[in-house]
Amino acid sequence: MENLYEVLGIDKNATDQEIKKAYNKLLRKYPPEKEADKYKEIREAYDTLRDKERRKNYDAYFEHGEEIKKLEKEASELIEQENYSRAETILKKILIISPEIIHIRELLGDVFLLEEKYDESMKQFNSLIQEYPNNSDYYFKRGCIYKEKGMYVNAELDYLKSYSLDYENLGTINEIVYLYIKQDKIDKAISFLNKEIYRDNSIDFDDFFCLSKLIECYVLKNDKLGLQKVILDIKKIAPEDEDTRKYMSWKLAKLAITIYELEYYILAYEVADLAKSLYSDMKIEELVNSFKTYKLTEELLKDENITYPPLKGPIFYYMFGEKFSKEDREKNLEVIFSDMSSMNFDVLQKMKNSLTYFINNYFLLYSEREEVYKKIKEELDRQILLEKEFNLFIKDNRINKAFRLCIAALQIDDKNSFNEGIEGIKRSSISSLKTTLEEINRYPTIRDKFSNFISEIRKIINSTSSYNSGKNEGCYIATAVYGNYDAEEVLVLRKFRDKFLQKYLLGRSFIKLYYAVSPTLAKKLKAEFTITKLIKKLLDKFVCYLRKKEY
Repeated sequence: MENLYEVLGIDKNATDQEIKKAYNKLLRKYPPEKEADKYKEIREAYDTLRDKERRKNYDAYFEHGEEIKKLEKEASELIEQENYSRAETILKKILIISPEIIHIRELLGDVFLLEEKYDESMKQFNSLIQEYPNNSDYYFKRGCIYKEKGMYVNAELDYLKSYSLDYENLGTINEIVYLYIKQDKIDKAISFLNKEIYRDNSIDFDDFFCLSKLIECYVLKNDKLGLQKVILDIKKIAPEDEDTRKYMSWKLAKLAITIYELEYYILAYEVADLAKSLYSDMKIEELVNSFKTYKLTEELLKDENITYPPLKGPIFYYMFGEKFSKEDREKNLEVIFSDMSSMNFDVLQKMKNSLTYFINNYFLLYSEREEVYKKIKEELDRQILLEKEFNLFIKDNRINKAFRLCIAALQIDDKNSFNEGIEGIKRSSISSLKTTLEEINRYPTIRDKFSNFISEIRKIINSTSSYNSGKNEGCYIATAVYGNYDAEEVLVLRKFRDKFLQKYLLGRSFIKLYYAVSPTLAKKLKAEFTITKLIKKLLDKFVCYLRKKEY
């Protein structure tokens, strides 16, 4: 056993005031949350030396108990090794030698508690309390026994008795708070802590421990206003010396991590930011930045100003991705891009407004997934422009009607309408299609999106133009008779040529002969009105026949 006077760094003849002063000084240097083992050693020395009976007993023991010292050292080592049964035997042996050694009796009671021999531990502390009714530690340890046995009312009474005998025992305060939390009596814990903080009608650094416990309670209650009040109080009591502020910052940062693990991200950020304001280093800076991202994410998920909720998905899956599969993330993006391609202007505008709001108000989150949101923005801008162009395009009479039908059908994936449009294009004149291809340049977004289809139409025009140019294109008999190259009757005859005559050798020969003599005949027909009228009657009958044959 160590010399308790040396533990506190005081003389054997130190007064009670000197003992307390030494303890408070060491407490700041070795806070229980950071140096648990050292704090336990300091507290044990303080509790022993400030109690007159225990101090007297200790002095006698320390000076005259070499054999006991050796046995106690052995027992302490066994306790560290968690060999409680053997430690119990050694401690009982010491009490046989000197049954009045108080701290050995107390240690034996601790070992019984560790062995879960609650009745034997209770018996030990009942005896000590009877002999030393003003010792707060004995009530505290008996309270721990009651707690382990699930006798919370008894535990609370003993803890409060211990507290009344020693207001400064942080271990007792801690157990009282957690006993209330365990019973879901958070308001009672908050009330107790507030009474302790203002017990001396003031608030200072000595209240920091209770303030930190208040933070835990307000977090469990999800009380942001309560938390903010505590933060203001801590800022008021923060001393100027760097070591103390560093300790407070460390304690709060550790607490912020615990809050984060409970998934109270906004509150975790508030506490981490307080830690940063007291003392900042690189680790705390990283912690604050990380928690700020989670805080913003939580705010984003609740933000109703984003009227298109799927836009929250990319950042949500990024921040909490480990909880979801890759398929979930991909499905979210599929929904967004599918909605964009729907050509519903109201949906597109809602998406644009939501995305603009998101970028302006959550830029930190936007930057985390910038590559995804940039892709969404680019596609959204393109779709909105496409929608605006489409509304103008679909009403543009300068563009072939069948061509417009095809584009509209492609946009909504309507195969029947597309086929109908194709049939209309087949009946359209080359000049009409050429004009259409010129006019489509006025709609660059549509032109680019449906470039493959437009290329096919261009091929049809080129092949037809090439065919006509090879056949002395100009003035055919049918055109001369009906007066218009694009007359409906001419289109029927042309279709008969392409669909029927071209299939057979005789038909192709006839076509060749026709193109050889038709220019000359066409010129004569223009001058001979009677012959032209007669030929027209014959052709009308033939066209009527072809129509019945679905030409």
